[in-house]
Amino acid sequence: MILLSIFLFASLYVHVYTKFTILSWNKNKYFYNNSNCTVLNCKVIFNRNKIQYVNAILFEEHYSFDKQRAKINFPKRNNNKILNVYTSISSPIPTIKNDFKRNYKLPLNYFNLIFSYNSKSDIIFTYGGPWFYDKKLQNETFNFNQNDIFKNKNLPVVWINKDCTLNEGQKRVINNLKSKIKLEEFKRCDKQNLNTTNKTIKDFYEKYYFYIVMDEADCKDYLTISYWEASTFNIVPIVTARRNYQNILPQSSFIAMDDYKNADEMVFYLNFLMENKIIYSRYFEYRKKGWTLEKKPYDYNICNLCKKLIEFRSKNSHEKFKNIQMWILQNNQCLKKNYISRYWKILY
Repeated sequence: MILLSIFLFASLYVHVYTKFTILSWNKNKYFYNNSNCTVLNCKVIFNRNKIQYVNAILFEEHYSFDKQRAKINFPKRNNNKILNVYTSISSPIPTIKNDFKRNYKLPLNYFNLIFSYNSKSDIIFTYGGPWFYDKKLQNETFNFNQNDIFKNKNLPVVWINKDCTLNEGQKRVINNLKSKIKLEEFKRCDKQNLNTTNKTIKDFYEKYYFYIVMDEADCKDYLTISYWEASTFNIVPIVTARRNYQNILPQSSFIAMDDYKNADEMVFYLNFLMENKIIYSRYFEYRKKGWTLEKKPYDYNICNLCKKLIEFRSKNSHEKFKNIQMWILQNNQCLKKNYISRYWKILY
């Protein structure tokens, strides 16, 4: 927390009393509940009619990458003092390599900065964490009590569909698993379907042995909110692609679908773990070996965004990406669309 305080206050007091306004061009839902950084006098608005009064504009790619979503109409740049920010806080960033397509072209010489989950971005977005290892904590435990692990468990697998929509690959994977093991599915957008609160969410998850972490794409550096929500609970995550998680999560803390040739192999292993509690418990051993989770304030992402934009503007820089698509091709690492369903050979 000390580091976070330094992060917020070290170089920005000179700007605190100057209002900084950011326009979310696509009305990104994340900012509906995360729109203010009070300490920096900075906020996100959603009214395009206020464009002449803002300091920066976020253009969110995710909400427009398929045919069912609206095409982005990029406004003409009439004021170089307004920062244009290419934004992708949800995977994937579309490229030819990963088969995700956009129905518009990204303009040249238009964007000043990149705000995304990609670790090479100017401004990095994260839904949680990160995990970090501290040798000094090896003799301490983090959210670990052997007796509590099995206290409420009586169901195998749960999956919470955060978007209430599925691509074909996700449908195939979930239906394939449902035919082999009891898997309960809930929808985040349906309040009657998933009736939990901050106080009851832990008990909800810990009824299950495993929870599925699966988004519409598998991208390096991207960790969906579905993972972070239950990351400290007594439940083992099942992720899609090991290569995307092995360097950002504690080792031996998760199960990866692509460690198995098909769903049958994975389900066999899940049943084995449920029958062998000592081996299942090993997935929580990392919590007493020096791993812990960095807790950030609820307004970390919006304040980090504001801080970086204010710093950029203070330099009076008008630097732009000549061709942002080239940056995306060079730095974005997403696996091909429907990776797991193709890997398991249930979608061709």
